[in-house]
Amino acid sequence: MDFSEYAPVLDLRRLELDGSVVLAVRGDLDLDTVPELRDGITQCLAHRPTVIIVDLHDVGFMDSAGLGTLLECHRRASSVGVRLRVASASPLILRVLRMTGTAATLGVE
Repeated sequence: MDFSEYAPVLDLRRLELDGSVVLAVRGDLDLDTVPELRDGITQCLAHRPTVIIVDLHDVGFMDSAGLGTLLECHRRASSVGVRLRVASASPLILRVLRMTGTAATLGVE
């Protein structure tokens, strides 16, 4: 039996604009997919933008691993002088960010 059709998929698209990077995320942010998000943000940090905007418009689900990875990446970005913000989160994701008190930290728009 081939389980590849059930493999977690996270699609990341990067767009660079005037010293900023928009990282559009599509899929679910969970324990299986956060390594891809971490790698994508690490690649963005290598270019030393002034800001990284993580666009969560197409994220349908986020668990504590997803939230923890966003916070970890926010700390890493801050330590090298890069702002990391979250944008376009769905109402469900916004609720998680607000309930956990992390919306302001992540500069949710």
